[in-house]
Amino acid sequence: MKDVQPISLQDFYLLCEKSGPPDTSPNSSASEGLVVKIKMSLENGSFSMPSEDKNSGVPPDDTGAGTKWFVKGGSFRFRVSSVFAITESYIETEESSQRQPDGTTTLLGQQNASKMLELKPAPSQSKLSSMPMKLSADMTNPDGDGITSKMCVAIEDVDEKGLAIEGFKPSFVIKNMPLTLWADPNHPPDRLTQEKGTTDLPMAVILSAPDPVLAVSKVPQFNATDMAKLCVGE
Repeated sequence: MKDVQPISLQDFYLLCEKSGPPDTSPNSSASEGLVVKIKMSLENGSFSMPSEDKNSGVPPDDTGAGTKWFVKGGSFRFRVSSVFAITESYIETEESSQRQPDGTTTLLGQQNASKMLELKPAPSQSKLSSMPMKLSADMTNPDGDGITSKMCVAIEDVDEKGLAIEGFKPSFVIKNMPLTLWADPNHPPDRLTQEKGTTDLPMAVILSAPDPVLAVSKVPQFNATDMAKLCVGE
């Protein structure tokens, strides 16, 4: 039997892209140098805007990619996803922004990750295997050749300095992915058995709105015990 040579990371990404849901948007494919594109989706908290009467023949408002979201702050939740599995994710904080003299921030990926909010999956998913690339994420070998995939997310204010908005609560989205892509090549799946042909991997990060901040009350605290004593004395 002829030995199959491992494929490149670029070719492997294209396989991952084909195995996912179809997406024909211009930002769905990896560009030259494997700049992997991501997708942002509104999960919850959409605020329905009133529709305006339009003349006959005028196309409806665009609600596709790039449109502005109108959301409710308390229930706002959105997803950042990719067709490539994730082993670690970092959320920008004001401390990690590394402000320059002009107020701008350092580009994501070039910041000090130790100052960012870190989100880690289960230990068994700290590295990824790839059958087509012949890379094994053997947990017994810390120096193995498994894949690591890092996602950095920044939520910033719309002002010129882009103040980092903190407090968003992140969580991984786990999906069933095909073993033909993500199985350990040293332990390939047996296609003649009844075992499921998928494995659970983190494929997206959901960010939920920060907890509400209560306004400072000018009304002093009421002590029921002191009031009861006052009434007894009278």
